[in-house]
Amino acid sequence: MTRSLLKLIVLAAAALALALGALGAQTSGQEKKVDAVKLYAEIAGNYDFEFQGQTLSLTFREKDGKLWAAERGDEVNFVEVKPLDLETMKFEATNPEGQYYEILFGRDEGGKITKCTLKTGGIEVPGVRVK
Repeated sequence: MTRSLLKLIVLAAAALALALGALGAQTSGQEKKVDAVKLYAEIAGNYDFEFQGQTLSLTFREKDGKLWAAERGDEVNFVEVKPLDLETMKFEATNPEGQYYEILFGRDEGGKITKCTLKTGGIEVPGVRVK
């Protein structure tokens, strides 16, 4: 084989490997994409958070392709819960009084979303789904 033919074969193989790698990255990126509305429907429900002897009860729901939360009993004043990272189920929300919250949901051993942690002002409050 001549040197230029060998060089051409190596370049063609490298280009093919690059193209296949890019296609693989594109495919795996699409497979990993989280269906937000489906996740919101899984999250929807009531959660209780206990802190220093008091309980905060929140209702989460999916509506119009978005996630919403309100204090249970005050379902008129839902606020939008915006995704920060759907893969890790990390969200943020600001209540009507202007208090910012970071919200993290978690799954149990069976794969169901049963846990939720609220973070605000350096405080973390764990919560659980209630029936």
